[in-house]
Amino acid sequence: MKKKFLLLTFLLWNCGSLTIKPPIYKPISEVNYNGNWTVKIVNAGFTKEVENHWWGDKYYQIVITVKNNSDKYRFLNLDNYKLTKFNFDYIMKRNPEIFAAYSKNPESFDLNEFFNQKNMISLKLRILKSVEIPNDTYGGKPIFPTGKFKNENVVSAALIAGDYGAPGSGPVQDSDNSTGWMAPGETKILKVNFSVIDGLPLHAVVIPEIFESILEINHSEVK
Repeated sequence: MKKKFLLLTFLLWNCGSLTIKPPIYKPISEVNYNGNWTVKIVNAGFTKEVENHWWGDKYYQIVITVKNNSDKYRFLNLDNYKLTKFNFDYIMKRNPEIFAAYSKNPESFDLNEFFNQKNMISLKLRILKSVEIPNDTYGGKPIFPTGKFKNENVVSAALIAGDYGAPGSGPVQDSDNSTGWMAPGETKILKVNFSVIDGLPLHAVVIPEIFESILEINHSEVK
């Protein structure tokens, strides 16, 4: 498994080379719950076959924009990893402009949010009786956990570079799972990669306490 601090350094991953292809999805609803952030879905769809490089069958990418609405520097982390002083120092040492801003005015950085957030993004798929849910586990936890969302039976896709690490080979090995430090008013684009179960439609994107969106197929993009 990759060192987590390497996954938290200002989006240096090579996610931009992936092309989203049909089936392509669009949001039919988007709700932002935290006034400090505005999240919007730009694109969502299939990118590559997993081809036994990891769990699941197909890679899908969710492209989102994230805007910092507050008057402080903020850092949005989208996996379950709890950030520590080590992560903070590591990021600062490698980003001189951010370090200079922090040195000038530490109070302009929301450190409480940095150290205490656990906002793992999830991509929820609608369960169909005709499709079997794999029972693979990692560390005693299901790779594809099932549950309910808005009265719909769903299963969560596997976040690349999240709780289960990342594929060691193949076309998809990384994911933009954090924004890095964002200045007040700044907007960034994140390309978040998941492995999904073939045959199940995408249903929702959720960032706990921050954002929810219901998805449907964009029929204008179906070829």
